[in-house]
Amino acid sequence: MCATYGGVPVSGKRVLACDICKSRNYSVTSAKKSDTRLTVKKFCKRCNGHTLHVETR
Repeated sequence: MCATYGGVPVSGKRVLACDICKSRNYSVTSAKKSDTRLTVKKFCKRCNGHTLHVETR
């Protein structure tokens, strides 16, 4: 059974970790599975600034 989010099938939850302090601050859901890691620039509370956040495995 596949989970849905707003009628779109979701492959699962992805967790994003700060590239500098490795703090796991964000989680996002994805509509499709990808081989490449998701990288997003987001605000980190521990670093107190916008840093690159990378998907953890």
